[in-house]
Amino acid sequence: MGAFVFSESKDGQDVGTLAGIDSIGVAATRNIKNFQAIDCDAVVHFALDALNIYTLRIFVTLLEAGETW
Repeated sequence: MGAFVFSESKDGQDVGTLAGIDSIGVAATRNIKNFQAIDCDAVVHFALDALNIYTLRIFVTLLEAGETW
């Protein structure tokens, strides 16, 4: 489990804390290579409307890193 974040201030913070709940023991990362190394079954992306951030490029990168069925 993991979370990719765009904000430098969120990098390294607990995902639960970022979501406004108790800590869950999962740190967020801004490093795309570290994020791609996580063994996961799904990726949920919520930042397509973020201003001044190349979110679509990151989204495509994540999709391309997945398994081909």
